[in-house]
Amino acid sequence: MAYSEDLKQRVLSFVAAGGSKKEAARLFAVARSTVFVWLGQPPDHQRRKPGPRTGHKIDRAKLAQLIEAQPDLLQREMAQLMGVSRNGISRALMAMKVTRKKNTALRASLQPGNRP
Repeated sequence: MAYSEDLKQRVLSFVAAGGSKKEAARLFAVARSTVFVWLGQPPDHQRRKPGPRTGHKIDRAKLAQLIEAQPDLLQREMAQLMGVSRNGISRALMAMKVTRKKNTALRASLQPGNRP
C-alpha cells in the first residue's frame, strides 16, 4: 500500500524535530523499515507513477536487415549491436517468426555413420 505524501512529510518532520524513528513509526502507524527508507531517500525523491512500463522497442526492419547482412550472428551479438537485451532480440525474432539456422551440412556430418 502506498502512503500519502502528506504522511511521509509528517513522519520526516517528526524525526527531524528530534523524535525517534521507532516512536515515529508507532505514532504514525507505519513500519519502522518504511521510516528508514523515507529517511534514506533524497529530499527531491518522486514516486514512480503507477501503470505499465514500456520497454525499448526493437526496430524489426533494422533487425531483419542485420540478419540479412550477417546471418551467422548469435543473438547476443545482435543484441549488442542493436543496444538491446538478448531477451528482447529473442522475443522480436519469435514475433517475426525467424527460426534459428539449421545447417543441413552440419547435421549430416554429425550422423553416427558419418563421423571421421
